[in-house]
Amino acid sequence: MRGDVMENQWPEQSLIPATFGHRRVRPYVCVVDHRQHIRTFLCDIFEELGFITCECVEFSEFTKHLYMQPLDLIVLGLSEDGKKDAEMLKTLAAEEFGGKVLLLGSHTYLVPAVREFGEKLGLKMLPVLHTPFGSASLCSSVAIFLPVEVPAPPAVDIADAVSAGWLEL
Repeated sequence: MRGDVMENQWPEQSLIPATFGHRRVRPYVCVVDHRQHIRTFLCDIFEELGFITCECVEFSEFTKHLYMQPLDLIVLGLSEDGKKDAEMLKTLAAEEFGGKVLLLGSHTYLVPAVREFGEKLGLKMLPVLHTPFGSASLCSSVAIFLPVEVPAPPAVDIADAVSAGWLEL
């Protein structure tokens, strides 16, 4: 598992990013795909975006992550026939998973069918991330978890402006 051990404060499953005091808590994502290079690639990108990541290959590995930490996001690389994906979605629904699910797959009939199945089970399904994808499409898919950019500091320091007599009350 990736991520800092000290950052085991997990947000509630909601649309509003959780905070601990005044500090925002980093979202936790689990990448589930049978291809190692895809898992590594996605985990690297998610870590750069500020997520705490974990990864797994099979359904049996996935269930232990589901019970170990409250997940904010599950990225699910679809299998060829969709049977394993349907089982995972059923498990998530049975466990009343409150996070979001992002499906990763090519433009086939299977992808919308799996997404629709997840929605019928009551899961919060994000729009599908179709392969191949770029960093911009991945960022827009998970934008709900990304922090809002802080505005740039003013070009003139307030203390300098006051001392120079540029401001009047």
